[in-house]
Amino acid sequence: MFIRFIKKLCPTSETQADYFLDYASCYGGYVIEKYRPGEGVSFPFGMARKSGKEMYYALSMACDVLDELDQTMCNDYVREKA
Repeated sequence: MFIRFIKKLCPTSETQADYFLDYASCYGGYVIEKYRPGEGVSFPFGMARKSGKEMYYALSMACDVLDELDQTMCNDYVREKA
C-alpha cells in the first residue's frame, strides 16, 4: 500500500526515493519519513506512529482520494476540450 501511495503522490522516481516507511515497535509502529538532502529527515504527514492496520487504512484512504482527484481532473480536462 505504501508503494501505491508514493507512486500516486510522486509520479517521478526521483522524488519517490525521498520517502521511507519507518517501523519501530518500541515507539508504536509506522511513520512516513521524507529525507531532504542537506536538511535531514522530516515527517510530512505528522510524527504520530500508527499500527500496521491503521497505516494500511490511512494509506488506502489517501490513495482513494488521489484516484478521485485524478479522475475529476481528467473529466474536467475532457469537458474543457469538448
